[in-house]
Amino acid sequence: MFFSEKQSKGTELRIKIKKVLFRKKTKFQLVEIFDSLDWGKVLAIDSLFMVTEKDEFFYHESLVHPLLSTIKKPSKVLIIGGGDGGALKEVLKHPVKEVTQVEIDEEVFKACKNFFPWANKAYKDKRVKIIFEDARDFIKKVKEKFDAIILDTSDPVGPAKVFYTEDFYENLKKILKKDGGISLQAESPIFHLKVIKKIYNILNKKFQSIFPYLSPMPTYPGGLWLYFLVFKRKKSIIKPIRIPKKTKYYNRDIHETCFKIPEFLKKSLKTL
Repeated sequence: MFFSEKQSKGTELRIKIKKVLFRKKTKFQLVEIFDSLDWGKVLAIDSLFMVTEKDEFFYHESLVHPLLSTIKKPSKVLIIGGGDGGALKEVLKHPVKEVTQVEIDEEVFKACKNFFPWANKAYKDKRVKIIFEDARDFIKKVKEKFDAIILDTSDPVGPAKVFYTEDFYENLKKILKKDGGISLQAESPIFHLKVIKKIYNILNKKFQSIFPYLSPMPTYPGGLWLYFLVFKRKKSIIKPIRIPKKTKYYNRDIHETCFKIPEFLKKSLKTL
């Protein structure tokens, strides 16, 4: 049996499935977890691959470490989304004092905690607070401010559409400390340039500094994934203050090279 994801009008990725471990239509989306032949356990949401045990480290390490490694004291961190726990496990490799995670779908959290060992371990950490709520509501009412905000969100469909609006980033900016930064996934530079341009234009209106960067991501469309680092204050260069231990992809060399953007993407974003 194969599970297929339509990644574009003319491209599909098929993964051979050994067993269906979990399937539930929640209030928000269809959540499925499979045991696969080549990729270990696989999380799919609305028939799109979110996480595989084989390659999740490319995505989660890239989403988290370039930001947290550049912040001197990232004591208070906010994660929006990320119910699979992958971003959280990477955040906990840094000297953080507390992590607040806002996930809209509690069923994703429960399923991933049961089937992915890293999630079960990360969610037991005493520094972690989980809130099951729409992120739009949370960021409007929360009083505290954060050193770092990580957007581990899905594609711009369904409940994730909110993460691609100016209002959302305006409210997000209000709860970010003056020296703080935000990291976010920004889709495939091969297939999603229109979405990337939309995100970039919003960020350009709201923040002083924007740094696009890339990582490989084998099971995502195009096999190459884009992220943005954004800061409230003007920055000319990003240097890591610390490199976390026990990573599989991220290191000092990766940090120094991931911000080197290919020419087609530079032209698309009109960056230098």
